[in-house]
Amino acid sequence: MASVAARLGAPTGSIYHRFRSRKELMAETWLAAAESFQAGFIAALHRPARQPGLEAALHAIGAFLGVVAIALSIYIAYRFAGTLARWLGTTGLEVMVRLSAFILMCIGIQIVWNGYSALSLAH
Repeated sequence: MASVAARLGAPTGSIYHRFRSRKELMAETWLAAAESFQAGFIAALHRPARQPGLEAALHAIGAFLGVVAIALSIYIAYRFAGTLARWLGTTGLEVMVRLSAFILMCIGIQIVWNGYSALSLAH
């Protein structure tokens, strides 16, 4: 509390007069930051798009670059699979396979969740 008061150039007693503890000060600070973020986010949602054609074009370009990146990573994974397997060794390869399976499971859960959410909002 003393460092906060010193940073503000205020007496420590004035900080304790407004906030009973450091925990309360941090909670109020967090709530103020969260409310500010939410207000800005909601304002951005209601702001009309300036150039919808440009935004659609940028979205299409981004999607295309994402597809190219995925295709390139799949090609590299298959092209250098033997080298990668030798480099990682048996244990490293097993870890990589398990991590890949975990990531695919998470993606599957996200797809199911998005579908369920869209379906529940429709009704």
